[in-house]
Amino acid sequence: MYVPIYSEIYVINAKTKCLLTSTLSVRNTSRQDTLYVLHVDYFDSKGQIRKSYLEKPIQLYPLESIEFVVEYTEKEGGAGANFIVTWGASSSNLHPIIQAIMIGSTAAQQGISFVTDGVDID
Repeated sequence: MYVPIYSEIYVINAKTKCLLTSTLSVRNTSRQDTLYVLHVDYFDSKGQIRKSYLEKPIQLYPLESIEFVVEYTEKEGGAGANFIVTWGASSSNLHPIIQAIMIGSTAAQQGISFVTDGVDID
């Protein structure tokens, strides 16, 4: 699953950036099946891998969730950063919710927050 992340966005003009903290949320929506999260990889705007978040696969039990954070001090991802989340399940009926939440504040201390949804890719 591909999840867009914005570790920074432009405000006011093309030279002024606002850094954001991004949280990737992976949620098992099943009441009975286990979700297996195999890989969680973070890529920058140029498609280069910046970080692999898992050393080994993890299990999310029914209705369990997990979060992965890209801190606002991470300046390499850029406005086109993304996560690729690879997952599996014993049931083909399991459809996890995978989203990213970005939050930050501008120079005027105005808060910015928004959500992006993951999309299935090959």
